[in-house]
Amino acid sequence: MMKNKSNLARYRVPALVEHQTNPLICALPNYIEAGRLSALINNMPKLPSLENLSKNDRIALAKQTRKIRVPTKIFVDFYNAIYNLIVVGYEQRNPCEPYVTEFHYDVAEADCDISELKRSGKLPSFNEDTTCEHLILTGMSGVGKTALKDWVLKMLLPKTLVHTRDDFDEIQIVQIHAEMPHDGRRGTLLKNLFAAIDKALEGIEQTNYLEKVQPKLDRSADIGSMEKFFKSLCIKYHIGIIVIDEFQNIEVAPKDDKAKMRQLFDSMSNELNVPFLKIGTPDCLTLLMTKFRHGRRAGEPIEVLPYMRVPNLAAQPTTSKLAKLGRDWTNLVNSLFHFQVINEPIEYSERWDEELYKLSCGIPYVLFTLWQEAQIDAIRTGKETLTLTQLNDVFRRRFKLIKTALSALRTKRIGQFQDLLTIAQLFDKNEVEAAIKRLNHFVDNENFTGSAATDILMSVDEIEQSCSLTEPQKQKLEKLRQKLKQRSMTVKAGQVYENEV
Repeated sequence: MMKNKSNLARYRVPALVEHQTNPLICALPNYIEAGRLSALINNMPKLPSLENLSKNDRIALAKQTRKIRVPTKIFVDFYNAIYNLIVVGYEQRNPCEPYVTEFHYDVAEADCDISELKRSGKLPSFNEDTTCEHLILTGMSGVGKTALKDWVLKMLLPKTLVHTRDDFDEIQIVQIHAEMPHDGRRGTLLKNLFAAIDKALEGIEQTNYLEKVQPKLDRSADIGSMEKFFKSLCIKYHIGIIVIDEFQNIEVAPKDDKAKMRQLFDSMSNELNVPFLKIGTPDCLTLLMTKFRHGRRAGEPIEVLPYMRVPNLAAQPTTSKLAKLGRDWTNLVNSLFHFQVINEPIEYSERWDEELYKLSCGIPYVLFTLWQEAQIDAIRTGKETLTLTQLNDVFRRRFKLIKTALSALRTKRIGQFQDLLTIAQLFDKNEVEAAIKRLNHFVDNENFTGSAATDILMSVDEIEQSCSLTEPQKQKLEKLRQKLKQRSMTVKAGQVYENEV
């Protein structure tokens, strides 16, 4: 084992007596109270003097808009839920308890059949009250789920701890992160999880668990063996929580894989007491709550909603619920006006506030990207200031792909179009293959025609011009283009889109 001082566990004395003998809980940082948590989360990139910066420097600076972070109640609620979830998961797994130690040694053997442990009575019995819970973090693409997860889990909680106590000198992985694969297959997810364990142990222990289950690209261990091996590693490394992002991808999995995937999550709860955080769009929430054998084990939902704007907020009673919700949007917009890299910055006004909300629908991804691109446009054109007309022009050019989704959101008919928000972000992150695959699935499976198809068709043309595409990717986009051309020439009865901003 390679010991890194930054990973060495430091112990506190928990308030609850039953936690004080459990090194897995004692090694967790103290719970952070709401006021201090907000101060830690709040982030405004520093603006240097712009006087001596070139245009390229200021354009690079404008792209730091995405680093702006304004704490809201959802950060506090999510942190509280995650912290308690990890603690509760460890309560039944005190490695200093003799019966737990015996169980851990047995179950950590990959060849040991868990059903045999049950028959022999070596598997601890967890009832409905002790079986660990899970969490679902849900919300449409662009509202900030990943940013919320990253800042709470990656910034406020350790990833891996090395214990050096006389009675306990093992490695504790507090959290691992993996994505549900785009094909939704269980085998691919398990490989992603093995890779996540290897990553968590970097600099601490040399491992190659992914290579063990996939020695060659064309030959892998069977899925049943991988599942047993993964469970054994969860016990060996005392994993505190497993985070699965893009969970909605399970929807495209083969039917048999879906059922077995749910069984995997259920058995992790029943047998090992390891909690999951599942992150995905609202579609996956319905799927989970209706398909799990035990609804409560699907997860406690935490929904991240678009920001709410309250017109004339100053006139509202400061203690009202409406005022508190509206204040989050106002604080976010004010932070943008403090972050201007143009030579002639503009002042905040109610009119600008209203227009930014109208265009972004309160979605941070759209708001931040729009503000960033509007400033870059002002620098490149030499205008060096922002106007409402220019803001709308930038919006029309930059958001062709999701304009239909935002129009549907304004009329509370986001439904089938919310996937466009996910696709747009995949293209932004240069995950072209995944974006094209998802866009193709959207075109094949959603019911839209007319002007909505025209908007998406124009986006495909722009994507091809702005992205570095391989020849096969260009061919896939051409097939999509032909489908969209056919749809754009048809308008269904009663189908209306608010395409103009």
